[in-house]
Amino acid sequence: MSDRHLGEGLPFTEEEFYRAFRLVESETEAREAASYTAAVVRDTAALADAARQARERGETDPAAVAEPTWYIGDEAFALLALVSDDLRERVDAYMNARWEGERPAMTRATLHRSGRLITSDPTDAERAEVDAEIASYRTAWTQLRRRVEHRVRRSRRARND
Repeated sequence: MSDRHLGEGLPFTEEEFYRAFRLVESETEAREAASYTAAVVRDTAALADAARQARERGETDPAAVAEPTWYIGDEAFALLALVSDDLRERVDAYMNARWEGERPAMTRATLHRSGRLITSDPTDAERAEVDAEIASYRTAWTQLRRRVEHRVRRSRRARND
């Protein structure tokens, strides 16, 4: 199991994911889930590098230049946040950066819904709409973390009975 971060923009290791999954899974299942998560992220990084190189060569084939993505459910991040204070801080920073990274797309969507050019400067009301959307993600994240924490506590009690 690697102690290196899994990929650019994902400041967590396979071992940390193992520790998170171990909160709710058997040792074998947790190791398999962490290994699978790491493989998906690493494979996606390799595909992204190949796509970048293809674009640099001037290729236009959509299959060659498409930017691949991976998905890790927010519940996995909520589990990571329960492992240690350090991980909780890193997960919170990761989630905040993710939401802030979506701000430009949210702003364009808000401008579009307003019938304005997406290159326009947003009004204060449009900025407030985007701020509210990000605040709703933060609220949903807090609620998810509480539900996952409750589930982990319940699971631990059941194992101890």
